[in-house]
Amino acid sequence: PGSTVKIIVSKGPDVVTVPNVRGLTLDAASAQLQAAGLTSSVSGAYRPGAKVRAQDPPNGAVVKRGATVTLFF
Repeated sequence: PGSTVKIIVSKGPDVVTVPNVRGLTLDAASAQLQAAGLTSSVSGAYRPGAKVRAQDPPNGAVVKRGATVTLFF
């Protein structure tokens, strides 16, 4: 009796769903990923104007906010 108990409530980890950026340019894909709370990296050779042909993790995956999505051109 007379003790203080501190309770912390959490909604769980801060996660987001990866959007589909296939078919977009690097600038458009990066902007969409940033808006979702994600970062991007490029794998392989990139040519200006090229479109994303694949991404990892795939669209629909649930990842931690701030995760990196690798873009393949």
